[in-house]
Amino acid sequence: LYGTTVVAKTDGGITVVAPSSIQFTISGTWDPTKQPANGHYAFTDFQGARAASPFGTGLDELTFVYDLAADNTIGVGVGLFVPTGQAFTAGETFSKILTGQPATAGTFQVILASNLNDVENSQQYAPAGTGTLTINTLGQLLDGTNVAQYSFTISNGTGGLITGSGAARWM
Repeated sequence: LYGTTVVAKTDGGITVVAPSSIQFTISGTWDPTKQPANGHYAFTDFQGARAASPFGTGLDELTFVYDLAADNTIGVGVGLFVPTGQAFTAGETFSKILTGQPATAGTFQVILASNLNDVENSQQYAPAGTGTLTINTLGQLLDGTNVAQYSFTISNGTGGLITGSGAARWM
């Protein structure tokens, strides 16, 4: 399924989901020592997973990881948190985890590599600020693979903005 269009059946009919990918744009003012340069980025390498209550948190984490390097360093990762066992729903909105705060139900986090041209030798960080992520569509393939389209915005409150969208698959 890599690099192909995924077609999924949803409650409302058939939904066409773009290839597993993420694209985002970084603009405005950010700490230049802790972020990739302003610009537009897109990844199609993908792994997705839902972990039940990692580290005993009582939350399930749905993680979409893009540009996965051989040593498990990432270009960008998106994590969504719900109470263990709760289903994700289309139209559901998540709030950005604030710097220094733990994940709670209904929150999300985006992790970026500091050098997207050299991910394996890069450090990662979560951009500071507030924002929202919305699951636009959800569906399931005949083999049980789940698919979703989502979009997000993060603002640091001082002129920095990250906007993005993605399509993802996971079991």
